Amino acid sequence: IKAVGVAAPADLALVPPMASMADLILLDAKPPKDAAYPGGHGRPFDWGILRGMPPDTPFLLSGGLHPGNVAEAIASVRAFGLPLAGVDVSSGVESAPGVKDPQRIEDFIAAARRAVQALA
Repeated sequence: IKAVGVAAPADLALVPPMASMADLILLDAKPPKDAAYPGGHGRPFDWGILRGMPPDTPFLLSGGLHPGNVAEAIASVRAFGLPLAGVDVSSGVESAPGVKDPQRIEDFIAAARRAVQALA
């Protein structure tokens, strides 16, 4: 899996060369310019950017996902006809920095499953 930070359509130019080196691409939100650390900022990128994604490249969606927005993210990306292979979450299921919340994890999985079932 190779990660590509996304904040603008131009960032998708990295996808084809990365896809030739990896089984999957993970599209993640770039951290804010003033960020002190690389990830876990809880901010999604504009999923509309993915309209410019190569249509034959399976990928994982990451960045700012949580139980309240994962269904919308899945529906949005699938509406573009893209081969979304899955979603990734970390800070979106935490009750405090670094502390995973079992209920938030369950809620995230349930929301993701409902979204996929609704699209079937």
